[in-house]
Amino acid sequence: MRGQEYIDKVTERLRHSFDILREYDVEGICFDVFASSYIRSERYFASKKIKVYGIENHEYCLIKRVENLSYSVLKDLTDGLVKASEALIKPHHEHMSTIITGVLVVEGKVEDNLRNQIKGFQYSKSFLWGLKGWTYIRLLVVDIEDSMVYSNRRGKEVLRFYEVF
Repeated sequence: MRGQEYIDKVTERLRHSFDILREYDVEGICFDVFASSYIRSERYFASKKIKVYGIENHEYCLIKRVENLSYSVLKDLTDGLVKASEALIKPHHEHMSTIITGVLVVEGKVEDNLRNQIKGFQYSKSFLWGLKGWTYIRLLVVDIEDSMVYSNRRGKEVLRFYEVF
């Protein structure tokens, strides 16, 4: 399986829950796929005119394909994901969470030292001590050649979804 085939299959699976955009630029990085999901929940008392509270959950999935992975490519992507989180998130009193999943599809092999970098990456932030919500970044690197997926701790939540099929 080639990288573009993998991206097409994952995009098709994401299409059921996400709005999909192709060739999307976020903070200077051109991603092959940008998927966004927005969920809003509200609770009422007696009628819909008396709203008790409302919460909003956002999830973004950014997929990029590269031929070979190097430290600089990985660093650029992780820095870009952090900048994207700052650009995409608008915290307010009903914002609960925003999850950003960065997926890097690599045609070549992923070196051992880069696997440690992937595993060690973490980013989370709370807004106004959590009262205006929080965000974190999942990082996944898909090695097409070896049919392996490497992730950070948060990325393990969705690891099975991104396995090479």
